[in-house]
Amino acid sequence: MSQPGPYFELRDEVFVPRPHARNPWSDTMLHGRLLAGLAARQVGQAYEDDRFRVARLTVDMFRAPPMEPVSVVSRLIRDGRRVRVAEVQLSAGAVTFCHVSALILARGVSPGGAIWSPPPWSVPAPGALAGPAPDMRSGTEVRTISGDHTAAEPHRAWLLDTCPLVAGEELTSLVRAMIAADFASPFALAGETGLEYINADITLYLGRAPRGEWIGLQSGGHVADSGIGLGLCAMYDIEGPVGYVAAAALANGRIRG
Repeated sequence: MSQPGPYFELRDEVFVPRPHARNPWSDTMLHGRLLAGLAARQVGQAYEDDRFRVARLTVDMFRAPPMEPVSVVSRLIRDGRRVRVAEVQLSAGAVTFCHVSALILARGVSPGGAIWSPPPWSVPAPGALAGPAPDMRSGTEVRTISGDHTAAEPHRAWLLDTCPLVAGEELTSLVRAMIAADFASPFALAGETGLEYINADITLYLGRAPRGEWIGLQSGGHVADSGIGLGLCAMYDIEGPVGYVAAAALANGRIRG
């Protein structure tokens, strides 16, 4: 099956979406995970280097993003010896619909000594699993390890985004992780009635940069009350744990599959 190609083309400093960049909630909206990917691309290109690496990205999506060309603007708020803080705004025309804050920390030597951690993520490799499973996100291959979006049970899967974010560019590890992070909402907040939440943010914490193309996610819990849900997932690569993802969401009707 042929892939639909890049989600965006860069023309005159704006990102022009292609049809498969749409949101599953509406054909007239861009998909939030791709906006998160554009933000990660900007932060990685502008502020990561041999000394500094992104430790946290928080993407606040406070307005419906139209299927229109996207402008991405960033600025460095703090450039310290060990801590950098940046912000990114994504807009269509004069309307800003997404704000991103980034925490970029200096690399160094980790201290010794044991710290408690959960048991190793002992799961089959992606190639040992049936796939790809059908998913509501065009361009993403999902290989389910256990669990289901339509059951009240833990969910684990390997994810592989098979389309370039921007034409002519390879996906970086940071962009791959950020695009995959959007799955935290359905992994942690879907249940017996399907997915009835739409996330208003994505927060990704990276203890290290993922290695390889596959990103693993495992639902870690949720809290929900009064139409507001918070979901948590652990993130992995083929070598082990890399970080955590949290998503805050609003009750918004049902998506199945």
